[in-house]
Amino acid sequence: MSNGNFCRRCRRQFVNRHAIKQHLVTSSHHHLCDNCNYDAYDFNELLDHWRDEGCYEVCEQCESGVPPGTMAHHLQKHYACLICQEHCENQADLNQHANTHVYTNITCWGCPRIFKSLPAMILHLEGGNCDSDITVVDLNEAAAASPQWHYFISSRWRNILHGRRSLRRYRETPLPFKCPCCDMRFRYLSALIQHVANPTKANCEENLLSFPIKMLVLWLSLYQRHWSA
Repeated sequence: MSNGNFCRRCRRQFVNRHAIKQHLVTSSHHHLCDNCNYDAYDFNELLDHWRDEGCYEVCEQCESGVPPGTMAHHLQKHYACLICQEHCENQADLNQHANTHVYTNITCWGCPRIFKSLPAMILHLEGGNCDSDITVVDLNEAAAASPQWHYFISSRWRNILHGRRSLRRYRETPLPFKCPCCDMRFRYLSALIQHVANPTKANCEENLLSFPIKMLVLWLSLYQRHWSA
């Protein structure tokens, strides 16, 4: 867009190369890619160039370019959602936002009933109200069989849950489930899931999209084949 010290786009002559370079950097009529020196007419064209050529990865929410391979760091720095890239003010807001992506209008793992949330569906199963006859003992066994069980089950109780033994036989109040983040203890799987899904909980950054809980839910949803066998 320039020839010597003359800018053809702006039809301006500059006294030297330094002056025209400064013009290209500061003018609203030029948007340079500092990776390949592509000169876009406007910022939207520059974003399209980055998308097409891969000079930078484009964050669609804040419309900025980040070096290739650093998008995850950018999203983490700005408390941004890994799914839709929405930027949040803090970790608590991000946790609350993350729960909007998953586990609404959930079909029961054992029957056709639909529930508004994952905790509500698990409570339905634990209460023995499902036509599939899945019970709290079945859920406990399935959770204990998960390859990631050590993240959310105390080692003391794992074999007991996996062996399908009822927790009612113990004099003490058994608290076999634990939050992978804050280590809070729970008697029931549903209570753990309710805790994780609660966006207002204090001193805990666990959410339904965190690795251990996400893998647990996936494992349980697949375990229904074992229950129906």
